[in-house]
Amino acid sequence: MDAEAWSQHAPEYCKHAVSITGKYGDYMGDAIVAELSCHDDGARGSGTPFRVLDIACGRGDAAISVAERLIASDLGQRGTFQVDAIDFAPGMVAMAKDMVASRGGTIAAAITCTVADAKALPFDDGSMDAVVSNFGIFLVPGRFAAWEEALRVLRGGGFIYASAFAPGRDVGSALSFHKTLLDTVTAVRAELAVEMGSAAAPVMVAAPAAAAPAAAVPAVVGASGAAPAPPAELNAMAATADQLAEELRSVRGVEGASVRVVDCRSTIVISCGAVADVTLDNPSLRAAIGLALIRSAADASADARVRSKMVTLLLAATAARNERAPVFFNAAANLVIARKLRPGA
Repeated sequence: MDAEAWSQHAPEYCKHAVSITGKYGDYMGDAIVAELSCHDDGARGSGTPFRVLDIACGRGDAAISVAERLIASDLGQRGTFQVDAIDFAPGMVAMAKDMVASRGGTIAAAITCTVADAKALPFDDGSMDAVVSNFGIFLVPGRFAAWEEALRVLRGGGFIYASAFAPGRDVGSALSFHKTLLDTVTAVRAELAVEMGSAAAPVMVAAPAAAAPAAAVPAVVGASGAAPAPPAELNAMAATADQLAEELRSVRGVEGASVRVVDCRSTIVISCGAVADVTLDNPSLRAAIGLALIRSAADASADARVRSKMVTLLLAATAARNERAPVFFNAAANLVIARKLRPGA
């Protein structure tokens, strides 16, 4: 991924993040607070703050949600927690700092935002009590290195929480945001491929091949066990809950029996024009559409043509009056939760 490209994407992303992804940070905060009895088990020294790391923090929605819930918890009443938010894109971190500062008070004091790489975290081993990533770590190329880093900085017995879209689970809804978006991206890519005379495989819609049965994946890998070979990286935009769970079970240091997936739902209100704009501004989705196919032809009108195609398809799918009319979508996400093995387990 290109940090500069994601920095440039930050302003457009921040316009719509709270509608598309921001709400899922609330699920993470609720999950952490619900499990405080598991977290707060005496593994930290007396007076040591409870620390949470937010990987690929974007504009800071998850970090703020977690901090708000910790403030309202028994732990927050004791004033002993800290949230570290990191992103590899300086533009995203700048937005996060502004968001955090705008909250002021305890929120601003509790959250620190830093530019850092998910695959080379600037934190000591076992320094975090919980790690969260709201639609972030699943976008990291070669993300098994990011999982390993997250586990490295997490203390034994600590939890990791990571969200990913679940397009297959909300297909039955009247308007599924993720299915509508992915179907549109696939259709536009196919049209571009025809124009350029090249083949285009379906993009991010069909789920990858089924993961190996649970028995075939080491559920628990002890400190002395050999590290399992990482499986083929799943397409997280299309993976099932079971496949995401098996991916976490395959990461060295994860307590296999602890891995579970929580079904998260929300309503997204956004216009067809805004969907097209945020898609074309998103580096990952630009690549999925295949804009490189037409960039090779030095077509300066590429974005305008692709946007027009997207809006036409979205209007047809949603029956919206125009591209500025708000559309109510149903959406689903998977929140994957896993615990790190304790030393000696």
